[in-house]
Amino acid sequence: MVSFFDKLKKSLSRTKEAIAEKIARVVTGRKIDQQLIDELEEILIEADVGVQATQRLIDRVGLAAREQELTEGDQVIGLLKDEIAAILSRTIKTATPVTGLTVWLITGVNGVGKTTTIGKLATYLVGQQKKVMIAA
Repeated sequence: MVSFFDKLKKSLSRTKEAIAEKIARVVTGRKIDQQLIDELEEILIEADVGVQATQRLIDRVGLAAREQELTEGDQVIGLLKDEIAAILSRTIKTATPVTGLTVWLITGVNGVGKTTTIGKLATYLVGQQKKVMIAA
């Protein structure tokens, strides 16, 4: 018998794949134009990225595409990845005080990458000369 959590994990995995596929489908073989940007924005909103985060991603991706004079839609995927990484990097830096103890609580359903993310955060913070303790 398949448990509720197994069903949820499978469903979330399909959702993640569907979002990546939608983005790839929208950008593949197309030129970067306002219609492509609007479609990306719609995909991100539908994926519950959030209005502010989506707007920030779309604005920065559009700006980077213009600055780098990119024309091919496929290049947008790299820009999205870079901007998401930059946002997360800034978030980690501002969420980590210079001194004192910081406690982070990480929650989420099974299979969404909590353990992997925690490991990456710990590695990053150790690289910043921070002491890290992970507890379950």
